Amino acid sequence: EPEPEPEPEQACSKFCGMTNLQQSNGWCDSKTDQHSCSMSFVTKGSVAMPCTWEGCGCFADGAQLLYCPDMAKVCSGGAKFEAVDGGDNRACRGGSATDNSADYYTVVSVASIYACEDKCKATSGCVGIEFHKTGRCEVWTRGGGIHYSVAASGYRCMR
Repeated sequence: EPEPEPEPEQACSKFCGMTNLQQSNGWCDSKTDQHSCSMSFVTKGSVAMPCTWEGCGCFADGAQLLYCPDMAKVCSGGAKFEAVDGGDNRACRGGSATDNSADYYTVVSVASIYACEDKCKATSGCVGIEFHKTGRCEVWTRGGGIHYSVAASGYRCMR
């Protein structure tokens, strides 16, 4: 006999109570001491719901992190970031698809995309970030902002 599906709230709590949320693609960090969990929807078959994590929605399937949707923008502060051209697998560019001067950004190493966003919030004139799941973070300060992105595996462009 198959094991019964967990109640949505239990599955969400189990997921958000994990000590390491950097399981799948590294978009979520692991602030287990400050988490709050809320269930938004459930799909038939397996439990799939956004879990609120300091304002960041992360989809859980049982206890496995799948991804953080673009709609979750408010993380560890009040600044909101939006995905450029969908965000996933996109590298930031300035005024055109080939505009990628090193003068536009500062590269730092961080543990998560949210830490990268925090670096932006702490940087005067920051207009957005480019994050790679390896922890490479570009803090963009280009006067004209980020207007383009190009396909680049593992990168995420937010402004």
